Amino acid sequence: MKNPILYLMFLLLAACSSKEQKTDTPEDSIGTTGAKDTLVTSTENSQKLDTTDVSFFQQAAYGGMVEVESSKKILALTENPEVKVFAEMMVKDHGAANQRLKALALSKGYALPAALPNSKVEQINKMDSFKDEGRNEYYVAYAETPLQSR
Repeated sequence: MKNPILYLMFLLLAACSSKEQKTDTPEDSIGTTGAKDTLVTSTENSQKLDTTDVSFFQQAAYGGMVEVESSKKILALTENPEVKVFAEMMVKDHGAANQRLKALALSKGYALPAALPNSKVEQINKMDSFKDEGRNEYYVAYAETPLQSR
């Protein structure tokens, strides 16, 4: 997305309207040493936020990380120049939005997840099961799917 502010607003709306229940546990995550890696955590100086705000941080962090990681993966796998341009844009734009989200969370006294839960990693790794154009189609369709539908 070209405008990170619009992206963050979209994520806020998606997180607020999402009916998806969080079922991932810290043990369900790749490369974790505890809940701190996969969950939003508060620091000593955290502001009191309601569960909706904390849920927004969680869902927006997951969404941004999925966009960047899936885009990096397709960049390594595809030969399609249009898909490469799209993936490079996603890495750049979503990477920048992720940094802004991280700064916002830290300003409120919260640390964002450092790792994705297995369920999200499995969705990204599903690209490995497709060949060339099927992989490209899966990536583009997945990248354009609203977060609450994932």
